[in-house]
Amino acid sequence: MLQSLWKSLSSWGDLPASFPYTLGSPVPYSFELPGGFVQFNATNTTAKASAAVPSSSADGQARHSPTLAALLNPSNAQQVSVFALKRDKQQQQQTALSPSRGTVSQASFDQARNHLAKCKTLLHPNLLKVLGTYETKNALYVVTECCFALPYVLYLSQQRQKEQELEAKRPASLPQQQCSADPPPASSSSATAAEAVESLRTSAAAAAAAASASCWNLLELLQGLSFLHDQCKLAHGEVSPFSVFVTPHGKWKLSCLGLSRPFEKVHWPLFYSEILASASVAQGWEPPRPDADARPDVVDRWGLCAVFAWWLDSRRDPYSAGRYLHGNASTVAASSAVRGVSIRLNEAFLRQAMQRISGPLQRLMQQLLCVTHAAPPLVKLAEGNNPCFAGDACCQLLLFIRSFPMKSHVDKESFFEQQLPAALQQQQPQRVSPALALHLLLPELALLLMNNSANSYHCSILKCVFGIVAPLSSSSNKDKDNALPLLLFAEVLAHAFNSSDRAIRFMLLSQLAAVQSLLPDSFFLQTWSQLTLGVEDSAPPIRALTTRALPLYAARTPVDGPPNTALFGILEQRMRDVSGGVRLEAVAAAATAAARAMSSRSACNCPPELVAILGAALKDPEDAVRLAGLEASVHSGELLPLPDLVGLLSAAAFCFLSPSSAVVAAAPTCLHALTEAAKAKTAE
Repeated sequence: MLQSLWKSLSSWGDLPASFPYTLGSPVPYSFELPGGFVQFNATNTTAKASAAVPSSSADGQARHSPTLAALLNPSNAQQVSVFALKRDKQQQQQTALSPSRGTVSQASFDQARNHLAKCKTLLHPNLLKVLGTYETKNALYVVTECCFALPYVLYLSQQRQKEQELEAKRPASLPQQQCSADPPPASSSSATAAEAVESLRTSAAAAAAAASASCWNLLELLQGLSFLHDQCKLAHGEVSPFSVFVTPHGKWKLSCLGLSRPFEKVHWPLFYSEILASASVAQGWEPPRPDADARPDVVDRWGLCAVFAWWLDSRRDPYSAGRYLHGNASTVAASSAVRGVSIRLNEAFLRQAMQRISGPLQRLMQQLLCVTHAAPPLVKLAEGNNPCFAGDACCQLLLFIRSFPMKSHVDKESFFEQQLPAALQQQQPQRVSPALALHLLLPELALLLMNNSANSYHCSILKCVFGIVAPLSSSSNKDKDNALPLLLFAEVLAHAFNSSDRAIRFMLLSQLAAVQSLLPDSFFLQTWSQLTLGVEDSAPPIRALTTRALPLYAARTPVDGPPNTALFGILEQRMRDVSGGVRLEAVAAAATAAARAMSSRSACNCPPELVAILGAALKDPEDAVRLAGLEASVHSGELLPLPDLVGLLSAAAFCFLSPSSAVVAAAPTCLHALTEAAKAKTAE
């Protein structure tokens, strides 16, 4: 395996000297990408270097929050995609059916240069983002955000769907496969590049599968193509499944601009003959032949409809289209681009597929397929008030978030306080599915939380984030499909801990216990210093909730880590707080920490601060704190040494003088437990 990988990498030996990426393995496509490019997984060495050197601002954020940093700026991502192409000087001609394996003729190489030039100048959220372009004497390299071709994502989602169906049919008597309690760290320094890529492609397939219940991805492609047609006056020429790429967060991006050209240079049927020589046509994408006087965008509009109809039809039945995407595993590993598959995407298929889609979507496609010069422009069809998108809850939510700066204060407040929470409710008819909210809505809300212009809404946004993720905590099985969104969620919470807004801090502390099972252990070490700032806050509720969270942090971190070594010292200080509620939380936290310590420590290692906490609680002027001290003493007796037990017996006796009947009633139980513990210590 290592030898075959070395051969794959050594064949691309003329990498530019300034190339800041480490090529990994080629993506195992069973088809060829347009232009003959070979796609590699790659690691951004610049991002790795910034992660290794402590720094502030952007570098510090990339180090502690790699997923969030990559979402904000793909240039900060540790994992990227590299599309490579070699020129074969001996190969003067190349037939459409011969596998190029990344090496093409001079004519195809020049066409790839056209793609390279367009990549540098065209910037749009729905076009694949290019991070860098490099050219050597005999090779081209296009570095983009991490992505996977749509047919490959379809294959992955189909395989996952089949696995889930088989799992549902598994007899109850068979043992279930156990999953890790923590999501695998997709971008942590301890994870290998292979693990990171696996997590990213799993997330891309899961996001695409979740979005198949919505028309959002069609709207993304429609907006990207509208940018090319209506603003740039460019014809794409090859809008096929092979030119659409899916990011790990489920965004669909249009790419592969090798055939693109200005509208005035589109001449039928000459341009159509060039399209017929493309890799997409060789693999089953068959656009209809336009008339000589046809619109220059007619093939693009047909291709857009065909791509989405093909996707929906293939998702409807996981066993229908999978055989067209399946290649020989050994051949794929050796080549990464093999001709010979067919998706059978032609005019007859589109007519049949349109009969199986919903009415609003069908009418939209009919408008797109209009071949007359009076056909509505794409920018008009891409508006959110189109019936196809107006009736789609996911589209409406995402369109509002994308246009957030242009909304009024009243609309923003209503959206985050009413509309979005209602859409996340299970009983609502227009609700958004949990998977769709996790994979599509969560990244958009994370971006809003990083937007300073939305500061006044951050607390409401964070509440919606908890509403999306919290239901997952009730599931005992941690799905690997959710690994990347949960990692993003942890980084969003870590970022929110840096906020000085008390409402945000209160929201974090009050919800933390409910979602702690979804957070990795590293989160608690990372946010410990920010958490402890709350124990000195001027607001008693913040001090109380912070004190309540302390034992949770201690339980999720190493025994010799800061949360455990400083825990009882902080709690002892809180027993001198002027707020009775804070002192009550300190006693409860001490009891929780003591119960955990009893299973791992001997009596001689009893924290000395514990006795001081219990003694102060038994003498506290507030009855609630005294009652908590009695109950805590009962559960901590086995941990305390004999001299401390004797001292607590004396303090507990004074509780009989309390005016509270509850305190007086609890005192005998405490005295009995402490006496029995003292007898046991004496017998030792």
